[in-house]
Amino acid sequence: MKAVYGDYPLLPERSQQERDPWYQWDHPDLRRNWGEPVRKD
Repeated sequence: MKAVYGDYPLLPERSQQERDPWYQWDHPDLRRNWGEPVRKD
């Protein structure tokens, strides 16, 4: 059974290393963009 977090979006289970290294990230060391939601767990 998956946990439910109310209206929080269900995000894909992907590590930061699986994300595109050549994309122009706001935080390239974390491979994240500003305002992007993060997984709860």
